[in-house]
Amino acid sequence: MDRVKYLLSFILWPLLLGVCVAITYYGFAKDETVLLMGVGMNSSILYFNVAYLFLIVSLWRLEIWMPHEREWHKPDGQNFASIMHTLSSKGTVQGLLLYGGTIGLADMFDNGTLGFGLWPKDWPMWGQVILALVAAEFGLYWAHRWAHEMAFLWRFHAVHHSVTKL
Repeated sequence: MDRVKYLLSFILWPLLLGVCVAITYYGFAKDETVLLMGVGMNSSILYFNVAYLFLIVSLWRLEIWMPHEREWHKPDGQNFASIMHTLSSKGTVQGLLLYGGTIGLADMFDNGTLGFGLWPKDWPMWGQVILALVAAEFGLYWAHRWAHEMAFLWRFHAVHHSVTKL
């Protein structure tokens, strides 16, 4: 069984990434307005967040089933700090995406409010996916770097560096 888990440790991350990209692709390809708790939003935003939630739950369950380090399963009192860090960094981004989609911020990237589109909708979907991944990683890089360099943000981010396990 250890050999199977070892092999899976190399296969599962690319597989999960592929599934999440496929879920997000489906939402973008569907390109319709859906109702969520009485609020209309573009399906691309909804499916992106569904993919993100799927990834979080999958990684959580896999870490329980095949942890990187068995020692990390011992209680250490850091769960609350870890959850708060995740909510303040990743959760904030997800919230902004949902909120931005509901107030029409996403419309600026289409041909709506401003009269011109910021997103290259005429590109093939695979090109848009690659651009989206690069843009997301660029944003995450700078958000992480600013969290190190700005005193106000460092107060929240320092938790990430003070734990003995992640």
